[in-house]
Amino acid sequence: MKPKERVIRAIEHEEPDRVPINLKIREEPLRKLYAHYGTHDYESLLRILDVDFRDVSMPPKDANVTPKDQVENASKPGNITTDIWGIKSQVGATGLFTHMIYHPLEAIDNLDEYKFPDFSYDRNNVIDYGKKLIQKYGDYALMGGIGGGMHELAWQLRGLNKYVVDLYTNQRFAEKLLDKLLEICIQMGLCTLDLGADIVIYGDDVGMQTTMSVPPVLFRRYYKPRLQKLIQILKAEKADAYFYFHSDGNIEPIIPDLIEIGVDILDPVQPECMDIRKLKDQYGDKLTFHGAISVQETLPFSNAEQVIEDVKSKIDILAPGGGFIITPGHVIGVDVPLENIIACYNTMKKHGWYSKR
Repeated sequence: MKPKERVIRAIEHEEPDRVPINLKIREEPLRKLYAHYGTHDYESLLRILDVDFRDVSMPPKDANVTPKDQVENASKPGNITTDIWGIKSQVGATGLFTHMIYHPLEAIDNLDEYKFPDFSYDRNNVIDYGKKLIQKYGDYALMGGIGGGMHELAWQLRGLNKYVVDLYTNQRFAEKLLDKLLEICIQMGLCTLDLGADIVIYGDDVGMQTTMSVPPVLFRRYYKPRLQKLIQILKAEKADAYFYFHSDGNIEPIIPDLIEIGVDILDPVQPECMDIRKLKDQYGDKLTFHGAISVQETLPFSNAEQVIEDVKSKIDILAPGGGFIITPGHVIGVDVPLENIIACYNTMKKHGWYSKR
């Protein structure tokens, strides 16, 4: 069975030949895998790991004019970077993470004073590039992302404290900001479809470890109707496209809302935050679960034998009846031993076959 067919069958809640496999990984552990398998080619590595997906995106417009010193200092501790939104972030002491130090809307109460990034695109050019991607990766499930969710972008632009106050006391401003961000998300989603994507990824962290960071009542007021509009527009453009919703943490209170508005795939289904057996029992016929392998506990802090047993357990719980794509719950980080990554993917490949169950 070709990877794309395998993925579609799983999303449609049919049992394919094997549970589909995906990969999310940081550069540092990726280099370890390259060394272990004797390759420096990402596509070759994906084939070795039997990954059923390929990412689709346009090359950056300014890829050839980015100053060399900015590239070299991107992970230098203390370095300050500015993204296309004007949000400034500073690289932390380890060089692995950044923290935001400037929010361009924090001192602005009139959105007309802020110039939003231009996400317009030449559709013919995108479609032509997408045809090349399909020609190259057409046997795989193609997925592309909307570069930032409405909630995350709003608070990052405004500053978290001020934005939360807006949601309660400055609702007109919040609504106007979210409407503008929705327009941009629609543009990015349509561009992703023009590239040939089968799956559109939308990421917006609205959960914490034990509860939601956005109260469900606010999610339903501000985000649910806009997400519904986004999904309707994208599926009207491509009826057989699937919508993938990512949020870390415990978002169980809004899972019925996500199903109602047309979400097909839920990521990352963190086992530390939600009961995956309960999720499978209640929503396994309506959602496809993407993830489930812990990057908080299992991968970094277990031994290879424990990783093997955990992967087997997640497959046994979530695979029956389809509706499961197995992958780490978030990017594989620098704290994950190489042997655990290898054990994880070898077990996915060996234990995921439905014919052997």
